[in-house]
Parts: sequence; C-alpha cells; structure tokens
Amino acid sequence: MGTLNWTLNNGATYATDCREGSASLLCDGVDDYARVGASGFLGNAFSTKTVALWFKPNTTTGTQTIFDEGGNTKGLAIRINKGALEAAVRDSSVSVSLTVSTPLSKTSWSHVAVSFDNGVFKLYYNGKEVGVVTGSFPSVAAHSDGAGLGASNGQDAFGGSATGNYYGGLIDDVQIYDQVLTRAEIWALGGVIYLAGSANPTDGAGDVPRTMTLSWTAGQYAGSHDVYLGTSFSDVNSAGRTNPMGLLVSQGQTDTTYDPGRLAFGTTYYWRVDEVNAPPDSTIFRGEVWSFTVEPYAYPLATQAIAVTASSVSSPEMSPQKTIDGSGMTGDLHGTAPTDMWLSATSAEPA
Repeated sequence: MGTLNWTLNNGATYATDCREGSASLLCDGVDDYARVGASGFLGNAFSTKTVALWFKPNTTTGTQTIFDEGGNTKGLAIRINKGALEAAVRDSSVSVSLTVSTPLSKTSWSHVAVSFDNGVFKLYYNGKEVGVVTGSFPSVAAHSDGAGLGASNGQDAFGGSATGNYYGGLIDDVQIYDQVLTRAEIWALGGVIYLAGSANPTDGAGDVPRTMTLSWTAGQYAGSHDVYLGTSFSDVNSAGRTNPMGLLVSQGQTDTTYDPGRLAFGTTYYWRVDEVNAPPDSTIFRGEVWSFTVEPYAYPLATQAIAVTASSVSSPEMSPQKTIDGSGMTGDLHGTAPTDMWLSATSAEPA
C-alpha cells in the first residue's frame, strides 16, 4: 500500500534484535511510541484490510496497545490485555466494536495478523486462525485520527479516548494491505512451514536402495498427505486429485512415510507430497517435486583399479589385461579376433 514514515516519540528507539532487516522498534512501556498521521491509506475507508506484524513483549500483563489506526468511532487496533492478545475493528454505524482474542503468555517473538473482509474479522496468532467474528457493518468509514505503534494514538477501536496503554517491547515488520490475505500468505508472513519438507531420500539423491521407504516432515497444520510418484517430472508436477494420472499412490494418509515397494533398478523417480489441512478447511497445499535415482543392477569396476596376472602369455598383444579392458566388446557381444583375447603361452609337445 506504500511506505509510512513514523515519528518516534518520548524516547522510542531501535534495537538490533529483530525479525526482518537490521532493526526493530523498541518501546519502554512507560511513554514511548511511534505515530503517523491519518493521511493516505491510514485514513481511507475500507471494506477489506489486513494488518500483520511481529512483536516481542516484555510482559503480557496489563493493557498494551501494539497497533492503533483510527479512533473510537472508526478504526482498527491490536493490543495485549491482561494475558490475552486482542484485536478490534469499529465503525461509526454501530455503537460497539468487533473484538477477537486468544490467550497470550509468550514473551518471545510472535506474529499477529488481523483481516477484515466485508464484515468478517479474523485474528491470526503465529499463522493460526484463533478467532473470527462477523459484524453488522461491511466497511469502516474514513477516519481522521492518526495511527500509533506501541500506544493508542489518541482514541482507539477498543473505545479508548486518550493516548496511552503504552507497550513495552519490540515491534517489527509491520505490513498493511488493502486486501484480505489468504491463509497461506499469512502463514508465509509468520514463518509458518505449511509444505512438506525434509524429503528422504533427499532431492536429487542417487544410488538409492530399491526397497527405500519415502519419508518427509509434515507441514505445521497438515491433517493428511497426498503422495504422488512416477518416472516423469512433467506428469508428477501436473497430477492432482481431479486428474491423478495414475500417480496418486496414496491419498489422505496420516503417516509421513510411504513404502513404494520394490523399485526398478537404475530408474529416476519423481515424487510429490501435498499437505491437506484438517477439516473443515481441508485446503490442499501443493508440494515441491523431488527426485531420486535407484541403485543400478550392477556396478562397473574401474580397470585401473584391477591387476590381472597370468602364469604365461603368448605375446604382448594377447596379455591377460584383455580380459577386463573391454577389448573386442560390442554391446553384450565379444569379438573373435585373437588380439582381443588373452592367450597363454604354448609349450613343446612332450617327447
């Protein structure tokens, strides 16, 4: 939506402990905060919006405003309130705000996101949807009250009417969108791993035993897994539940291993694991395509590592080395020329 230039107030500063970039906002919990005016997109009316940020509080007690936009008649805010993480959105067309909350006890880095979608208000904590409420107003009108980080900047959507509720701790990577981000996009912002990973065998591995059991680590919110396996990258990459192409070897399994049985010697296989969210969401997250090559039926030996000797040889052109150096070989067939073979020395017939 653009770039905001926040003004630091009352000693608010920066710290090197951060989630993105090289610094985060540091507030002391007494009177520090950052503010910006309501010009531009922070003052515009909205029917869709997403606000996301990282925070690391000194404590989860008391009431501490992390983000505040607008006022107590029109706006959106996120705060810590007595051991809970809360978010509120308010419009002048109604007398109360929509509020969602979840218990909060961690003082390490955490990610919070809120989205407003034509009246549906959701709260995400570390990528997980933890609260949703639907209100009677589909949009929030334009607002003239400024925005704050680390304090309520004047009024706030929780009904506050004065600057205060100072936050103590760190705030980083504040992102504001004029659209509703998908769950996967919010997961990505919060560092949530929602795809299968740690493929075993590793991607591109060679000399894999033909009785190898495939395994992987599950995405954070996966309820089950769809496994695809084949010998064509293009086919494995294109297959899906609606068109499995004969490659969906296991659908909806809960284990993070799959036994394909005996594989073909010397063959390169491609495989993919799609993560399926637990119901009622059941969103399918398409996995990466991995590959591995099965061990060969036999291993060629380097002739330079082998020494061949014999008790006798008829001539230097027909040495015992001819038995291993490939002389006379055409495919699987051997020639009949004497110089392509080893021949022992002959001796005189006994008298």
